[in-house]
Amino acid sequence: EPETPVAVDGGTIPAGTHMVQLGAFLSEEIAIEQWNGLVRRQPNLMAGKQRYIETTVSGGTTRYRLRAVGYDGLTETRAACAAFVARGQDCIPVTR
Repeated sequence: EPETPVAVDGGTIPAGTHMVQLGAFLSEEIAIEQWNGLVRRQPNLMAGKQRYIETTVSGGTTRYRLRAVGYDGLTETRAACAAFVARGQDCIPVTR
């Protein structure tokens, strides 16, 4: 059985998909490092999730929003964020 890829392309995420945002960073490399750190420190919270990095430009600055995909809905993303925040990790539920 092929392993699920770690990263997911934004074009493959349908509108209305519930996910969590784990931070916004100044480079894609930093976002990936943050993801890898979370996988190491919070393996139970990160199990089965895919990384999605959304690029946004605000005030001339590009930010890389680190998001985790693989939740069944708003209730699940809220619960996941509550668990992340309890462990000192910024987290907000978002919808594509």
